Amino acid sequence: MEKENKPTNIGIIGTLIILALMGYFAFQCVGAPKEITSPTPRPTYSFSRLQLDVQSSKYKYGYLEVHGIVTNTGDSAIYSPEIVIHVWDKTEKVKLAEDSAWPAGTLLKYMQPGEKAAVDFYVMIGSEPLVIRYSFTTPDVPYLDVNFPK
Repeated sequence: MEKENKPTNIGIIGTLIILALMGYFAFQCVGAPKEITSPTPRPTYSFSRLQLDVQSSKYKYGYLEVHGIVTNTGDSAIYSPEIVIHVWDKTEKVKLAEDSAWPAGTLLKYMQPGEKAAVDFYVMIGSEPLVIRYSFTTPDVPYLDVNFPK
């Protein structure tokens, strides 16, 4: 003799109570929709940019000397802006050296918009190449404009 599984009134009522409680708690968590009364403010972006004006450069006694003036041409202060010089051979495929420097007075300090400071690089080069090429980057600022002497 097989027993038939028929739903009982207690099982159906219990299921309905559980579903009603779940709906009640879901409404309590989410709550009624709210009206937005004011527009969300747009984020403000600061524009960081440095300009390096190379004043002079020379190779002497195994060192490349580069002197310049750095200007914060952006609209925000830049904390301790590091400038990296990359020295290449004439083909620009072999890196001869790399060094970094900070504009005078800006190490562990802010460089304010419009502020200018001198920067000097003394890079030791192991060989004595006939042609030296160099470029600059900065890990702190997205834009670095470099002007070389004419």
